[in-house]
Amino acid sequence: MALEKVKQLNETSLWELYAAGNNNALATLYTLHQKHLLLIAYKYLRCETNAEDIVADLFEKLLAMNTAERKTITAVLIHNPLAYLTVAIKNKSIDYLKIKHNRENIIINIRYWFTSTEKNTAYKQFTHDALELMLTRLEPREREIMQLHLAGYRNEEIANKLNLSYNNVKNNIYEARVKLKRIWKTIM
Repeated sequence: MALEKVKQLNETSLWELYAAGNNNALATLYTLHQKHLLLIAYKYLRCETNAEDIVADLFEKLLAMNTAERKTITAVLIHNPLAYLTVAIKNKSIDYLKIKHNRENIIINIRYWFTSTEKNTAYKQFTHDALELMLTRLEPREREIMQLHLAGYRNEEIANKLNLSYNNVKNNIYEARVKLKRIWKTIM
C-alpha cells in the first residue's frame, strides 16, 4: 500500500496493517506519536538526545518483530495504543536510568578503591600496631588465647592446643574483648 494511502487511515487500521506486516503503517504511527513519546521520555531522562534514542529504540523493536509477534502485541495494543506506548517509553526510560546509575556507582567504587588503597594500608598498619599494643595490656593467658583467636583458630582448637576447656577459652575471649574495647575507647 502506498504511503499516502496509509497516512489517510485511522489509527486502528494502521495497527492492523502493521500486524499484517506493513512497515509504512508503523512509520505513520511513529510520526503520529513521536512528539508525545519524546515528551514522556524527556520527562524522565532530562536529555533530548537520550529521549530520541529511547523512542527510536522502541519503534525499531516494533519494526524488527515478525508477523506473529506483531499480531500478538497488536491484540493488546489496539485498544489503547497511546497508553501502551507511554508505559513502554516510561519503562525504557527508567531502565536506562537504572543502568546509568549502576554504571556510575561502579565507576565511583572503582575510583574510591584506587584512591583509598594507600589510606587503607596506613589504617591497617595503625590498627595492627594499636592492637599489638593493646594486647600487651592483657593478662598473659588472655593474650595467648586472643593471639590464637586473631590468627583464625576456632575456640575448640585453642582449647585443645592449650589444654583448656572450651568454656574457659570462650570466657577468656569474652573478657579480653571487653578489656580491649575499653582500652580502644580510651585511645580513640
